[in-house]
Amino acid sequence: MPIPTAKSRPAADLSHKSVMFVGPPGCGKSSIAAQFPNSIFLATEPGLDNISCIRWEDEHGNYVIDDWDVLLKATKEVVGSGHFKTIILDTVDMAYEWCREAVCAKYKEEWQNDGSLGWGKGSGIIASHLRRYLMRLQALKVGVVLLSHVSRETIGKGESAYERCVASLPDKIRIPVMATIEICMFFDLTTVQQSDGTPEAVRCLRTKPSKFWEAKDRTKPGLPPTIIIPSSDKTYGYQPLLDAWSQAHPAAVVTANPAEQKPVTTATK
Repeated sequence: MPIPTAKSRPAADLSHKSVMFVGPPGCGKSSIAAQFPNSIFLATEPGLDNISCIRWEDEHGNYVIDDWDVLLKATKEVVGSGHFKTIILDTVDMAYEWCREAVCAKYKEEWQNDGSLGWGKGSGIIASHLRRYLMRLQALKVGVVLLSHVSRETIGKGESAYERCVASLPDKIRIPVMATIEICMFFDLTTVQQSDGTPEAVRCLRTKPSKFWEAKDRTKPGLPPTIIIPSSDKTYGYQPLLDAWSQAHPAAVVTANPAEQKPVTTATK
């Protein structure tokens, strides 16, 4: 095969990106993810019963994946079907737990810091397995959406201490996982002025890092630092995100197809 001589072009379609949503339960992580085109959930914890979506299920109709080998099997089946444009891992937090259990079982240890897995070896093996899994997904040219609960870490001591919101993963796991993601957005609240001048608290997506939350955007040109989700929005933030992406990438392929959009109930996760 000849060596390419022309520069590649950055992918302009949002659905080709690896995206991560971080936020507390009930903020709408699963609901916004369900709006991505031709998506399927690999659910490692319950919470999809109130959302209309396509989800992987076993032969008994169970959709909650509670084993690392089952996750690998489910992923292989989903990828092999060739039917889906977006794979959603809900949540990466529990995927880590199942990966940790598998590593401990392989080395016959109860905990990742015990015996032959001590001194950080266990964390390194787990991080390697999880990162390799995510990188293989991204290499398939499909959209990858990761969902994670939020954890608060204390930075500093005494009066200067403050809390920072990060994905609910141990540092030795979170940092390698974050390295594989192109866009990480944090669900937050902000205040906007209504037409009558009164303030209204609305949800928003933070796309740039702050001392108070973890976020990232490796795309060029990038998304705006804050994407407002109006209270009237029925897509749980997907349409505002798509609008912001289209403004930053005028040549982007439109991924919102009204005929493909799945209805989502008012219950959010």
